[in-house]
Parts: sequence; structure tokens; C-alpha cells
Amino acid sequence: MQQEHPAQDLPLAGPWPLADSSAAAAQASLLGNEQLMIQVQVLAYDLAQALHQELASQGAVHWPTLLAAAGALAGYSCQASVAMIARQHGLAAEQALRVQQLGDGRCYSRAASVDRLLLEDHPSLWSVLSAAARQQGVRAEQLPNIGQLYSYVGATVGTSSFGVMRIEPVWLPLQPLHCWPERLWPQCHIRLQQSGIDARHWHVVFSLVAYQLMGQASAWVPAQIALQILMESALPASRLVLQDGGRH
Repeated sequence: MQQEHPAQDLPLAGPWPLADSSAAAAQASLLGNEQLMIQVQVLAYDLAQALHQELASQGAVHWPTLLAAAGALAGYSCQASVAMIARQHGLAAEQALRVQQLGDGRCYSRAASVDRLLLEDHPSLWSVLSAAARQQGVRAEQLPNIGQLYSYVGATVGTSSFGVMRIEPVWLPLQPLHCWPERLWPQCHIRLQQSGIDARHWHVVFSLVAYQLMGQASAWVPAQIALQILMESALPASRLVLQDGGRH
């Protein structure tokens, strides 16, 4: 995700969304100070720009694919965050992530601490992106059923259906889910290390990357569909363990 090739800059999508005032208070508590919040936002913008350029290098951007890539990186960042925090405390990342190899030969994780970053914390990936969809006019009843999606991912781990989106074919991404963490996470990890942002906040960075690109895709992909693509990428990617540990 180098930025060597010139491309049209993406305009900032505006302040990041929060569902309510209690979430805003939790955000302030999590990130601690305004300087850190600005640092997180700047890195998220740079990564969104780099991801856009990466996928535009072969021609026009296919927005469902770009959203899928952003969602996969956001989901994987939750796993990477938990793994890094475990290592910082002298623990084995594999134990913290509860890694298991299944019948398809791939390794998968299932950790409550990862699920919290995805779905429960304020901010979580889900809280940021569902609020963004609401800002774009999606009604509450139109939001994906996140509980059903979580159950679907859990039921398909280790099978040929893992990472396969349940979405109209016109919105399907052009590459499979696993290629995005494998291809792009090592470079993202370098950027995170260079930034000095604590691993506790990596999922916030990538929530904002996804939010930024969701806003930019709005002229081509309806917000309801964009949210579904992002979450149907993020949830399985959070479970997928890369062969080399993703260098996180």
C-alpha cells in the first residue's frame, strides 16, 4: 500500500459517527486525549487513501471490492490488536486468540476480546459503521442483523462457505476474503508501528478507514449494501489466522 503513484485525493468524509452521547463519552475515555484522536484520524485517512490507490492501480475502482478489502482489514485489525496486547504482557498470542486448526487446513481464532472490539466496545467497528449507515439514511430496521451474521460466520468456519457473502451477485467483490489480510496487513502493520499508536486503538484506526471509504462509495454503493459488505468481510477476517501470524 505504497503511495508512489499519483491519484486523486479522497476528500475527508467528515467527523466520524457515533450513535449517541454515551458512545461519545466512551470514545473520549478510550482514546484519552485530542492529540491522539487527531493522530488516529490522520493515519486512518492516509490508509484509506493508500488502499484506494492500491486497488485503483489497475484501472477504475470496483467499489464492492474496495469495501470488502477495507472490511477485511478492519476485522483482522481486531485480532491483531488482541495478539499484540497479549505479547506486550508476555503471553502467547495463540493462547489469547484461542487458535485452532480445522479440517480445511487453515487456522482460525475465536476470542471474546476480539468480538468486543468488533461488536461491543464503544467505539467498536459495528458502532462506527452502523452509525455511519444511519447518517446516510438507513433506517434501524434496514441494518443487517448482526447476531445472525455472527452466527453464520461461526457456523461456516472451516467450511467452503466461510467468507462467502450472502448478497446479490452484482455487489460481490472480485477477490476472495482471505487475500486482503494476506496481501495488505503486513504493510498496514508497518504503518501502525511507525505511527506509534497503541495496539489498543488499532481497531479504531481501521473502523475509520472503513468509514472513510463507505462515505466515498456512497455514489456507487447504497449505504445498506456497503455496510453489509463491510461487516460480511470483517467478521470472518477477524477469525482467519494468517500463516505467518501476519507479522503483528
